[in-house]
Amino acid sequence: VHPHLATVTYLTAVGGPTIVLNRESPMQARHLGEIFGPIESALLSRPVPGKHIVFDGRLLHGAPADADAWALPGGGAGAGPRITFLVNIWLNHCPSSAEAFPDDKIGELSDWVVPESAVASEEGQAVHVSLVEHAQAGEELTQVTMAFKAEAKAKVNIPLPLNALKGKLSQEGGSYLMAFGDPEVQAEAACACAIVEDRKMKVKERKQMERALGRKGGRGR
Repeated sequence: VHPHLATVTYLTAVGGPTIVLNRESPMQARHLGEIFGPIESALLSRPVPGKHIVFDGRLLHGAPADADAWALPGGGAGAGPRITFLVNIWLNHCPSSAEAFPDDKIGELSDWVVPESAVASEEGQAVHVSLVEHAQAGEELTQVTMAFKAEAKAKVNIPLPLNALKGKLSQEGGSYLMAFGDPEVQAEAACACAIVEDRKMKVKERKQMERALGRKGGRGR
């Protein structure tokens, strides 16, 4: 059962951004084919301490390290680990693996002061980025691959303007609403994003995965 809402709170400003695709994850293995095909848009969220994002818990998402434009020379990224605090919210459902946090451990938690630089993320604050316009302007697009091996044996190929993200579009803790090209239009094919089958996966692995998902009746995040 997917969460009603998924949330991410960033505790550091380093590491790959969170990418939320405009594509829902199917509930059951027999519907895995529904995820394949073009993706029209995605939200890219750059980490900064104290930033908090909320999105539909059904949407496919991840944090590929290859999308970390700010780790490139001149990108302004700091050193250290990428640390996030993840909270999912279910309505009228409790995951079978959920356990209450031990009372005797609560006192060991330390206080954390939200930095003044913390950025609240809302869709209205996101910078709208047209991949077609970037390509037409002759700007380089980098293909970033994000695999969903744990669930769908699939991968998504995402064209991103990494140089622009670390340059003229760079914002500390910025959020970007990426609009991809239409794969049916030849001039926009290089700007298209799509989920495709990961053919590197063995048939045996795929069948084992499908049987496992079939027994569980779907998975959350």
